[in-house]
Amino acid sequence: MKNRNPATPSRTKVRSLVIVGMMAALTMVMALTPLGFLRLPLISITLLHLPTIIITILEGPWMGMATGLMFGLASWYNAATTAGLLNVFFLNPVISVLPRLIIAPVTWAVYRGMCKLFKKGRQVLPIAVSAVVGTLTNTVGVLGLLYVVYAQDIVTRFAALAGENAAAGAAVAQYGMLQDPFQGVALFLWATVVTNAIPECAVAVIAAIPVILAVRKLDRTPTALMRRQAR
Repeated sequence: MKNRNPATPSRTKVRSLVIVGMMAALTMVMALTPLGFLRLPLISITLLHLPTIIITILEGPWMGMATGLMFGLASWYNAATTAGLLNVFFLNPVISVLPRLIIAPVTWAVYRGMCKLFKKGRQVLPIAVSAVVGTLTNTVGVLGLLYVVYAQDIVTRFAALAGENAAAGAAVAQYGMLQDPFQGVALFLWATVVTNAIPECAVAVIAAIPVILAVRKLDRTPTALMRRQAR
Protein backbone atom coordinates (compact mmCIF):
# COMPACT_ATOMS: atom_id res chain seq x y z
CA MET A 1 0.00 0.00 0.00
CA LYS A 2 1.26 3.45 -0.86
CA ASN A 3 2.21 5.84 1.89
CA ARG A 4 -0.60 8.38 2.24
CA ASN A 5 1.12 10.40 4.92
CA PRO A 6 1.18 14.02 3.68
CA ALA A 7 4.50 14.61 5.40
CA THR A 8 6.54 12.72 2.81
CA PRO A 9 10.19 13.79 2.38
CA SER A 10 9.60 15.33 -1.06
CA ARG A 11 6.56 17.26 0.10
CA THR A 12 8.33 18.44 3.21
CA LYS A 13 11.31 19.63 1.14
CA VAL A 14 9.07 21.55 -1.26
CA ARG A 15 7.24 23.15 1.64
CA SER A 16 10.52 24.22 3.26
CA LEU A 17 11.87 25.68 0.01
CA VAL A 18 8.65 27.62 -0.57
CA ILE A 19 8.74 29.14 2.91
CA VAL A 20 12.44 30.00 2.65
CA GLY A 21 11.87 31.57 -0.77
CA MET A 22 9.06 33.68 0.62
CA MET A 23 11.16 34.87 3.55
CA ALA A 24 14.17 35.60 1.34
CA ALA A 25 11.94 37.61 -1.00
CA LEU A 26 10.47 39.47 1.97
CA THR A 27 13.97 40.25 3.20
CA MET A 28 14.93 41.75 -0.14
CA VAL A 29 11.71 43.76 -0.39
CA MET A 30 12.28 45.15 3.09
CA ALA A 31 15.91 45.90 2.26
CA LEU A 32 15.09 47.80 -0.92
CA THR A 33 12.20 49.81 0.53
CA PRO A 34 11.71 51.94 3.66
CA LEU A 35 10.00 48.97 5.32
CA GLY A 36 13.30 47.37 6.29
CA PHE A 37 15.16 50.20 7.98
CA LEU A 38 14.29 53.03 10.30
CA ARG A 39 17.05 55.43 9.30
CA LEU A 40 18.64 57.62 11.96
CA PRO A 41 21.58 60.03 11.62
CA LEU A 42 24.14 57.64 13.12
CA ILE A 43 22.76 54.19 12.41
CA SER A 44 19.72 52.38 11.03
CA ILE A 45 17.33 50.41 13.21
CA THR A 46 16.64 47.31 11.16
CA LEU A 47 13.60 45.09 10.89
CA LEU A 48 15.36 42.67 8.55
CA HIS A 49 16.10 40.23 11.34
CA LEU A 50 12.42 39.21 11.48
CA PRO A 51 12.38 36.83 8.47
CA THR A 52 15.56 35.14 9.70
CA ILE A 53 14.10 34.54 13.16
CA ILE A 54 10.77 33.33 11.81
CA ILE A 55 12.23 30.91 9.26
CA THR A 56 14.70 29.55 11.83
CA ILE A 57 11.92 28.65 14.26
CA LEU A 58 9.77 27.18 11.49
CA GLU A 59 12.41 25.31 9.49
CA GLY A 60 15.62 25.08 11.50
CA PRO A 61 19.08 26.70 11.55
CA TRP A 62 20.26 25.94 8.00
CA MET A 63 17.25 27.54 6.39
CA GLY A 64 17.58 30.38 8.87
CA MET A 65 21.22 30.92 7.93
CA ALA A 66 20.25 31.10 4.24
CA THR A 67 17.80 33.89 5.06
CA GLY A 68 20.36 35.51 7.36
CA LEU A 69 22.82 35.56 4.47
CA MET A 70 20.29 37.53 2.44
CA PHE A 71 19.93 39.88 5.40
CA GLY A 72 23.69 40.40 5.58
CA LEU A 73 24.05 41.01 1.84
CA ALA A 74 21.16 43.49 1.99
CA SER A 75 22.90 45.30 4.84
CA TRP A 76 26.12 45.45 2.84
CA TYR A 77 24.22 46.78 -0.18
CA ASN A 78 22.50 49.39 1.99
CA ALA A 79 25.87 50.58 3.29
CA ALA A 80 27.28 50.78 -0.22
CA THR A 81 24.41 52.77 -1.69
CA THR A 82 23.28 55.14 1.09
CA ALA A 83 24.96 57.82 3.18
CA GLY A 84 25.58 57.38 6.90
CA LEU A 85 28.31 58.09 9.42
CA LEU A 86 28.88 54.41 10.16
CA ASN A 87 27.98 52.96 6.77
CA VAL A 88 31.60 52.84 5.62
CA PHE A 89 32.33 50.23 8.28
CA PHE A 90 29.47 48.02 7.08
CA LEU A 91 31.26 47.53 3.79
CA ASN A 92 33.31 44.97 5.72
CA PRO A 93 31.39 41.61 5.59
CA VAL A 94 32.61 40.86 9.12
CA ILE A 95 30.34 43.67 10.28
CA SER A 96 27.47 43.44 7.80
CA VAL A 97 27.20 39.69 7.12
CA LEU A 98 28.79 37.60 9.89
CA PRO A 99 26.49 38.65 12.78
CA ARG A 100 23.45 37.94 10.58
CA LEU A 101 24.65 34.37 9.94
CA ILE A 102 24.92 33.80 13.69
CA ILE A 103 21.28 34.76 14.35
CA ALA A 104 19.92 31.42 13.16
CA PRO A 105 22.02 28.95 15.22
CA VAL A 106 21.62 31.04 18.38
CA THR A 107 17.86 31.41 17.88
CA TRP A 108 17.49 27.70 17.15
CA ALA A 109 19.50 26.63 20.20
CA VAL A 110 17.41 28.84 22.49
CA TYR A 111 14.16 27.69 20.88
CA ARG A 112 14.97 23.99 21.25
CA GLY A 113 16.05 24.53 24.84
CA MET A 114 12.85 26.37 25.67
CA CYS A 115 10.74 23.68 23.99
CA LYS A 116 12.35 21.06 26.20
CA LEU A 117 11.57 23.11 29.31
CA PHE A 118 8.02 23.92 28.27
CA LYS A 119 6.32 20.87 26.83
CA LYS A 120 3.48 20.50 24.35
CA GLY A 121 0.85 23.20 24.15
CA ARG A 122 3.13 26.02 25.29
CA GLN A 123 4.43 27.50 22.08
CA VAL A 124 4.18 31.22 22.79
CA LEU A 125 6.91 31.55 25.42
CA PRO A 126 9.61 29.65 23.46
CA ILE A 127 8.86 31.73 20.37
CA ALA A 128 8.93 35.00 22.32
CA VAL A 129 12.18 34.25 24.14
CA SER A 130 13.85 33.01 20.95
CA ALA A 131 12.76 36.14 19.07
CA VAL A 132 14.26 38.36 21.76
CA VAL A 133 17.54 36.42 21.86
CA GLY A 134 17.78 36.38 18.07
CA THR A 135 17.24 40.13 17.94
CA LEU A 136 19.86 40.77 20.62
CA THR A 137 22.29 38.49 18.76
CA ASN A 138 21.97 40.76 15.75
CA THR A 139 22.18 44.08 17.60
CA VAL A 140 24.91 43.16 20.07
CA GLY A 141 26.84 41.19 17.44
CA VAL A 142 26.97 44.06 14.96
CA LEU A 143 27.81 46.78 17.46
CA GLY A 144 30.22 44.57 19.40
CA LEU A 145 32.18 43.81 16.24
CA LEU A 146 32.16 47.50 15.36
CA TYR A 147 33.88 48.19 18.67
CA VAL A 148 36.40 45.35 18.39
CA VAL A 149 37.38 46.08 14.79
CA TYR A 150 36.82 49.82 14.35
CA ALA A 151 36.84 51.62 17.73
CA GLN A 152 39.75 53.93 16.87
CA ASP A 153 38.49 54.48 13.32
CA ILE A 154 35.08 55.54 14.64
CA VAL A 155 36.71 58.18 16.84
CA THR A 156 38.82 59.44 13.95
CA ARG A 157 35.85 59.61 11.60
CA PHE A 158 33.58 61.36 14.10
CA ALA A 159 36.28 63.85 15.06
CA ALA A 160 36.94 64.68 11.41
CA LEU A 161 33.23 65.27 10.76
CA ALA A 162 32.39 66.96 14.05
CA GLY A 163 32.57 70.47 12.62
CA GLU A 164 30.26 69.78 9.67
CA ASN A 165 27.95 67.10 11.03
CA ALA A 166 25.83 67.86 14.09
CA ALA A 167 25.28 64.20 14.97
CA ALA A 168 28.99 63.41 14.88
CA GLY A 169 29.83 66.52 16.91
CA ALA A 170 27.21 65.64 19.53
CA ALA A 171 28.55 62.10 19.86
CA VAL A 172 32.14 63.30 20.25
CA ALA A 173 31.13 65.79 22.94
CA GLN A 174 28.59 63.65 24.79
CA TYR A 175 30.70 60.53 25.09
CA GLY A 176 34.10 62.17 25.50
CA MET A 177 35.62 60.34 22.57
CA LEU A 178 38.63 62.63 22.27
CA GLN A 179 39.54 62.35 25.96
CA ASP A 180 39.21 58.56 26.14
CA PRO A 181 38.56 57.17 22.64
CA PHE A 182 37.88 53.54 23.51
CA GLN A 183 35.67 54.29 26.49
CA GLY A 184 33.85 56.96 24.51
CA VAL A 185 33.10 54.60 21.63
CA ALA A 186 32.08 51.85 24.07
CA LEU A 187 29.59 54.20 25.75
CA PHE A 188 28.24 55.37 22.40
CA LEU A 189 27.76 51.83 21.11
CA TRP A 190 26.23 50.67 24.39
CA ALA A 191 23.74 53.55 24.26
CA THR A 192 22.93 52.51 20.69
CA VAL A 193 22.38 48.90 21.80
CA VAL A 194 19.89 50.02 24.45
CA THR A 195 18.14 52.42 22.08
CA ASN A 196 17.90 49.91 19.24
CA ALA A 197 17.35 46.69 21.16
CA ILE A 198 14.18 47.66 23.03
CA PRO A 199 12.04 48.53 19.98
CA GLU A 200 13.59 45.77 17.85
CA CYS A 201 12.87 43.11 20.49
CA ALA A 202 9.31 44.34 20.92
CA VAL A 203 8.67 44.24 17.17
CA ALA A 204 10.24 40.78 16.88
CA VAL A 205 7.98 39.31 19.57
CA ILE A 206 4.84 41.01 18.26
CA ALA A 207 5.52 39.86 14.69
CA ALA A 208 6.98 36.40 15.24
CA ILE A 209 4.33 34.90 17.50
CA PRO A 210 1.24 35.37 15.28
CA VAL A 211 3.10 34.56 12.04
CA ILE A 212 4.61 31.32 13.33
CA LEU A 213 1.41 30.17 15.02
CA ALA A 214 -0.60 30.97 11.88
CA VAL A 215 1.77 29.00 9.63
CA ARG A 216 1.64 26.01 11.94
CA LYS A 217 -2.13 26.16 12.19
CA LEU A 218 -2.47 26.11 8.42
CA ASP A 219 0.19 23.45 8.02
CA ARG A 220 -1.30 20.00 8.60
CA THR A 221 2.11 18.31 8.47
CA PRO A 222 4.31 17.99 11.58
CA THR A 223 6.23 21.09 12.55
CA ALA A 224 9.91 21.44 11.74
CA LEU A 225 10.90 20.78 15.34
CA MET A 226 8.79 17.64 15.65
CA ARG A 227 10.14 16.26 12.37
CA ARG A 228 13.74 16.71 13.49
CA GLN A 229 13.12 15.17 16.90
CA ALA A 230 11.51 12.13 15.23
CA ARG A 231 14.57 11.40 13.08
